[in-house]
Amino acid sequence: MLVKLFSWEDFAFNRVAKVREEEVGHLKKFAYLLALLMFLVLSISSFVSVGTFSIYVLLGNALTPETVFPSLVSKDVFPKSRLY
Repeated sequence: MLVKLFSWEDFAFNRVAKVREEEVGHLKKFAYLLALLMFLVLSISSFVSVGTFSIYVLLGNALTPETVFPSLVSKDVFPKSRLY
């Protein structure tokens, strides 16, 4: 009521617009960080597998189905059980 009475519409609108711009900036940052976090959470199992197999090969061992399949199964089963 006072805004109308003293003709402060433009002033109030500009203040609200400025606060909304800041809020949108914070929401964008939050969305980017959330997307990065979700990417890391969902892909960490693959990164661990690639790193483990790379070190295993660099140590002079050969990758065979007998070593690869059990490790892939154990690494994929445990993280999924924690998410649900």
